[in-house]
Amino acid sequence: MFNFEKKVVLVTGATSGMGRDTALAFAKAGASVALVGRRQKEGTAAVENIKSNGGNAIFLQADLASGEQAIVDVIASTVAIYGRLDVAFNNAGIQGRSGSITEASESEWDDVLNLNLKSVGLACKHEFLQFLKQGGGGVIVNTSSFLSLGAVAGSSIYAASKGGLDALTRNLALEGGPHNIRVNAVNPGAIITEMFRRTVDPESDAALPIKNAVPLQKRLGTGDDVAGTVLWLCSEASSYVTGQTILVDGGLTIHTL
Repeated sequence: MFNFEKKVVLVTGATSGMGRDTALAFAKAGASVALVGRRQKEGTAAVENIKSNGGNAIFLQADLASGEQAIVDVIASTVAIYGRLDVAFNNAGIQGRSGSITEASESEWDDVLNLNLKSVGLACKHEFLQFLKQGGGGVIVNTSSFLSLGAVAGSSIYAASKGGLDALTRNLALEGGPHNIRVNAVNPGAIITEMFRRTVDPESDAALPIKNAVPLQKRLGTGDDVAGTVLWLCSEASSYVTGQTILVDGGLTIHTL
């Protein structure tokens, strides 16, 4: 059920963190993987790591916040190289600046919503079109956040973008259902990524309150924790699951609600 041989997977935000780790997991499961990101150096390194593990991957450099054409181009390139598209993990996103809503600028709203919500919606549009062109069938997983269901002071814009993404996911599941296109979201909690490290050192005392708030072993999550859930959502093991938001947070959200 976790065999992705002959499957083509598109992963955005794939040059670091959860995207990079999930792309590697897909490749280890037999998929051909197209990694999308802004940074050529990191993207090349991620592809080389996949190939050194016996996987098949390419890197497509693109800034998905630049507009719809960037999304059209990466899907077209993926299909041109691999012949089709079966799975999309729409993972690209930014946290934005933390702080009071009274200090948030209009440009900060625009930047976060443009990448975290608008670009994902446009990606889903063109992923749907490709799936339908192939005769239907396909799986999409969007990266949301535990903050769409919980709350942390200072994260209003980011949380709003992810709440909108959860709503988008549910509605697209309705649209895709008649065509056997499944759409779900994965909602990570406190996961050790480069983005997390920019906020707090996971080994420092500053991280202890976060760890202590996690019921499951009082530990922070890893990219592999998220990757396992994404692969399940994209596999035949979850063939009757769509329109769901799956928390991957060690119980952090239920503990704090």
